[in-house]
Amino acid sequence: LLLLLLLAIIAVSSLCFALLCSSSVFCFLLADTPERLIMAESIDQQNGAAQSAVVNGASAKAPPPPLSYGLVVPRLIIQAPRASEAIHFYKRAFGAEEVRKPLLAKRRADQEQPLILHAHLKFGDAEIMLCDEAECMGPNLKSPLHLKGTTATLHIETNDVDAAFARALEAGATTVEEVSDRFWGHRYGRLADPFGFDWSLATPIKDFTEAAAVATEEAVVQDGTVDQ
Repeated sequence: LLLLLLLAIIAVSSLCFALLCSSSVFCFLLADTPERLIMAESIDQQNGAAQSAVVNGASAKAPPPPLSYGLVVPRLIIQAPRASEAIHFYKRAFGAEEVRKPLLAKRRADQEQPLILHAHLKFGDAEIMLCDEAECMGPNLKSPLHLKGTTATLHIETNDVDAAFARALEAGATTVEEVSDRFWGHRYGRLADPFGFDWSLATPIKDFTEAAAVATEEAVVQDGTVDQ
């Protein structure tokens, strides 16, 4: 009898403990306690991530990287079939290094050699591409000698403009503007190559300040030697 009474007391105690625990959990879920809010926020973040990972039954794609640009490299159109000659000139005049030079197949019986389709040259940090003028490039791409003029100047910065200018002249370039100190803070000169292209070479003048540049520009404009 005592054993049965003891078992009954243990059973009643276990039931009361279980009811107490259930009541505590229920109160925790209903109450806006910090612990409950943190748990709810974590669950919402997990559900949101899972929903954003699937759009219309397919995995969502990552946004594309921002648009960026590399170097702007001019492509010189040389009067055919002189592109090969131009490469040799740029090697002598500017120390160019030939990177690659694919050729076009011969198209005419009177054509002595294949035309250069695309040559890539580097000299220092500068790069140019060049090719022979050809009908397959369309009607708008013509050499300066074909057009009897050019619409752009190729500019090179160097540590010794006088030496670079003399080297280009020795290679066969002709002077357009003699090298001299300019009001914008560079020692500068211009020349033309044998293929109709205009080049400018310059070296920054040491200790040339912006104030000096402004004062010199004002003096030149007042003197009337350059357009305002």
